[in-house]
Amino acid sequence: MRDITFYGWQVGMQQVAFAQLLRTEAELGLQEANACMRRVLDEQPVTLRVPAALAERLLEQAKELGVRCRLEPLPPAEIPPFRRPRE
Repeated sequence: MRDITFYGWQVGMQQVAFAQLLRTEAELGLQEANACMRRVLDEQPVTLRVPAALAERLLEQAKELGVRCRLEPLPPAEIPPFRRPRE
């Protein structure tokens, strides 16, 4: 699981497409997606926890729609340990 934070927007942000993206990809309901979109328009950060593969797709698609967003760093417990290769 990864956290993705939507924290702002760029001029020309596609609001309806962003709400639809949240509904289809993040599986939010209509009210949840619209509330998230409104918070982003007010530049109030919204963080969603989604599967890692989805987080990457969601990040790229949201950026294309004019949403300012970022993937949050993994907590230390979720970072795989470094393993020295066998010689």
